[in-house]
Amino acid sequence: IMIIKHLKIFVKFHQIVDCQKIIRNNLQLDTPRVSIVLPFLSHFSTEIVINCIQSMQKQSLTEYECIILDVNMHQDCTREITELIKTDSRFLWLSHNTELSMACLLNAGILLARAPYIALNPHCAIWHSDALEHLWATANSKSAEMVYGNLETTNSNQSKDRPGPISRVAINNMIPISAVLCQMDFFRKYGLFDPHIFARNFYDWELWRRSLRLGGTFFHLNRVIGVSNDDTSTSAKTKSLDIFETAYLFDDEQLPARREALLPGVIASYDLVRFEKVLKYVR
Repeated sequence: IMIIKHLKIFVKFHQIVDCQKIIRNNLQLDTPRVSIVLPFLSHFSTEIVINCIQSMQKQSLTEYECIILDVNMHQDCTREITELIKTDSRFLWLSHNTELSMACLLNAGILLARAPYIALNPHCAIWHSDALEHLWATANSKSAEMVYGNLETTNSNQSKDRPGPISRVAINNMIPISAVLCQMDFFRKYGLFDPHIFARNFYDWELWRRSLRLGGTFFHLNRVIGVSNDDTSTSAKTKSLDIFETAYLFDDEQLPARREALLPGVIASYDLVRFEKVLKYVR
């Protein structure tokens, strides 16, 4: 943190969007029901990435668009993705040549989405063929701003727990982010994921807490909709946080201001590494 302070590094969110390179734009559907945001980090294996994309292509709800965002994808994976989606008119693929956080990639995808609902799969979960249909139908029937399901795990060391009552999000993150569908208005009302480097270990939990504290409505679809990947996804519970991260996360007085700074229309000017944002939490 002291290094950041002395160097005065102030990276703006719009610089991420500005450096996006369109690899492929097949989009033809004018009115998708759902936009799927599918970010891939550089360490994701080719096998898992391809399996994930194939599970998207097998969805029974077919009226969707899928926005792929990658970071420094290796050439073998790039070739296989190109072959897989070359004739699929539902895919948009953007690449970034610099390392970015998952929150940054998710936000970039959400800003490009055109559908009234947005599904998130940042950890390459393999969705069952009816996953999107169940999430979308539940969101419509329950009038919930955010719906989340359950994921099975292939890792014997991972927790087998299902997400608990939504009230527990206040004390622990029980929501598997790769099983989430939100109304587009959810982000317009409560803001996007916090892409500040200080929030990198709890960016999803911070948004869930922020939206709930500000009146958001969630619904738990108690149904397994897919399988998580043990080398790209952790337990549904957020990793242990240090005292400084905890102070940042639980500072409810800052939630209205944080929301205002992270709304889609103004996030372009958001500072990703500005030291002053977290100074009071590390004194």
